[in-house]
Amino acid sequence: MIFPGSPAIRWVLGCCTLVLLALAIFSFLGPGAPAWVGGFFVALVVLVFLGWPRTIPLDSEGISQRSYFGGWKRIPWRNVTSIVNRRQDSATFVHGSDGTRILFSPYQVDQDRFHAEVLRRSGRPHLD
Repeated sequence: MIFPGSPAIRWVLGCCTLVLLALAIFSFLGPGAPAWVGGFFVALVVLVFLGWPRTIPLDSEGISQRSYFGGWKRIPWRNVTSIVNRRQDSATFVHGSDGTRILFSPYQVDQDRFHAEVLRRSGRPHLD
């Protein structure tokens, strides 16, 4: 079972990335623009990248999430210590016994199904 970012947020962030990259390239290559302007647009691209919701696969062994730089965070079901739903923004955090934390952002698909599956597979009685 896989929980990616919603199609709408992927489209919006993808378009923002393309526009910001184009602006950065044009500001670096265009005459008269100071270098900090291009650096500013590159910094905005990095911020968009950091805000991109990362796909969360669930399998029979546990829950996983790709880290920002290509590795994986993984929590086996037997090591899930808490599942916290933050009410102010609907983000859900799954905590492991080794300190690993996986974020299910409010911009990912099917949050109710995610909660039900994580509770069922981890054996936790409820969201914290």
